Amino acid sequence: LLQGVRRWAGLGLIALLLAVFLANIHLAVHQLPLAGVPVEPWLLWVRLPVVLILGFWVGRWAVVETP
Repeated sequence: LLQGVRRWAGLGLIALLLAVFLANIHLAVHQLPLAGVPVEPWLLWVRLPVVLILGFWVGRWAVVETP
């Protein structure tokens, strides 16, 4: 990315991942189907740490390491 927008892109991605994380919590708590297809409840809970890992990775790559 261009150095001038790298930090802002990272912050935008973190905001998006936060919204996805909150939506995934809602799906897991209420055991809602994904795109109309019922899934196992444990799969809904597995999605939460994946989004957190992505958020920390984006934060380290785009926000913390920006010169």
